[in-house]
Amino acid sequence: MQLKNLVRILSVILCFTLLLNPITLLAEDDGNTVSTVKKKDIPLDGEWLEGKRSVIADCPITVVLGATNLFIQTTSFRSDIVVRIMDGSTVVKEEIIKAPMCFLSIPLDGWETGKEYHLELTNQWGDCLLGDFSLD
Repeated sequence: MQLKNLVRILSVILCFTLLLNPITLLAEDDGNTVSTVKKKDIPLDGEWLEGKRSVIADCPITVVLGATNLFIQTTSFRSDIVVRIMDGSTVVKEEIIKAPMCFLSIPLDGWETGKEYHLELTNQWGDCLLGDFSLD
């Protein structure tokens, strides 16, 4: 029981450290520096209530497209987040961000450039956020 609590505490500390310094997380993408790597925020549509009765004003999830990775970061410790990336109706990638983890990096090596990908984020309460991106 104490080990489980210690792991939770360390996870929370790690998440806060990552949240306080997001530039460090995104500073390197394939060995390049921030100044030379294009980053693009992926806008998300939908609702993310996490079992609450009122809408959260600020979405706790950000998605950034880097040169070689898709970065997903959350400030919420309540949700297990299923990340699904689709090419049309075909699921190309599915990952889970288990609470209290707060960061996921998906390598995009070998993915087709110019193709439109659809991003779907869901949680255990049925919340859903949607976004689209394409690789240049």
